[in-house]
Amino acid sequence: MTIVLPNGFPGKVSLPAPLFFREKEGALPHGSVDSRSDSETERVDKGEWYLCRFCRARIVASSHMIEVNGAHRHTFANPHGKVFEISCFAQAPGCINHGEPTTECTWFAGYAWRFSHCGSCFAHLGWKYQSPLAGSFFGLIRADLLRE
Repeated sequence: MTIVLPNGFPGKVSLPAPLFFREKEGALPHGSVDSRSDSETERVDKGEWYLCRFCRARIVASSHMIEVNGAHRHTFANPHGKVFEISCFAQAPGCINHGEPTTECTWFAGYAWRFSHCGSCFAHLGWKYQSPLAGSFFGLIRADLLRE
């Protein structure tokens, strides 16, 4: 697994084990990772919705899945070493965004980010990335989304 550190982040990052994707029916078996390829994920998920794991509100339809920098899923570490596995979406109608856009410690070169929260319970679900040239997309935390 490749971990990309934000621009300007010095040092090493240790990975917590296991990373997993939570589903409505429960987590994957202990110690395993959802290893389906992006194309398999897209094919299986067509027409489904992803829900906030905290309140079960609808957040984003699988039809909004997109690839950014050649992949739908990415794993990153923030400056504090916390690792996030995110999925990219063109839209996330169930999210509200908070904060001024910033390029500080961005995971996607050329994009500023803001926090994205569940529009129902206000739980932090990820980030909205914005670029004046390339548009915007959402990077949502996979562990905080459930399949409907």
